[in-house]
Amino acid sequence: MIKIIKAHPVPKEQIECTNCGSILEYENVDLEFYQSCLSGGSKYRFRCPVCGVYIDAKWIEKKF
Repeated sequence: MIKIIKAHPVPKEQIECTNCGSILEYENVDLEFYQSCLSGGSKYRFRCPVCGVYIDAKWIEKKF
């Protein structure tokens, strides 16, 4: 069982949908993990609730 010692606000990010132009705010719970065959890597994405296009969540990717 995970015990919370000190909770911080969940990170949120705003982004403009490249398809419909809507301004969206998302957080970790909105993301889904997927593996990209074209780039050979793993990514996080979410679906625009307005037009349904998938948007990559680049801010959450680890930098190595």
